[in-house]
Amino acid sequence: MAFTASVNNTANALGSSSPSISITPTGAIFNNTSLVPGQTVMGSPPITVTNDGDVDVFYYIFADWREAGTSSPRQAQILADRLLVTIQTSPGGEIIYNNSPLSALIDHPTEGRFLASPDSEILQFSATLPVDTGNVAKNIDLTVDFYFVAQASP
Repeated sequence: MAFTASVNNTANALGSSSPSISITPTGAIFNNTSLVPGQTVMGSPPITVTNDGDVDVFYYIFADWREAGTSSPRQAQILADRLLVTIQTSPGGEIIYNNSPLSALIDHPTEGRFLASPDSEILQFSATLPVDTGNVAKNIDLTVDFYFVAQASP
């Protein structure tokens, strides 16, 4: 029998990350139920997005809207299609979502917004009812929730 030798590689450890983001404030940033055509309102205060996980992330923003008050779901759709939303970083001013319909705010930015761990950034939201909005959007109320979803970045 031939001589042999062996050596061990022991105590290897592998684990998974814990992506996590938080926002402040978590309460409403818009509270204007009497918009008129041509008016723009700023979300106040701005939203701070913080990566409080242990890895870098890409995050996405979604809007979930629905009828409010005596408005029907169809009426809410009419208003959501006409309300234009802008989201930009503050103080840098980089535009993330540019004057586009509230109803289309799904999975934006499409490539995700990079946020290193443990960084934060401030986002300023605004909503505009275009000047050419006709009576079809008059006396409609809706409620909007903004969702932020993070995905770990390799």
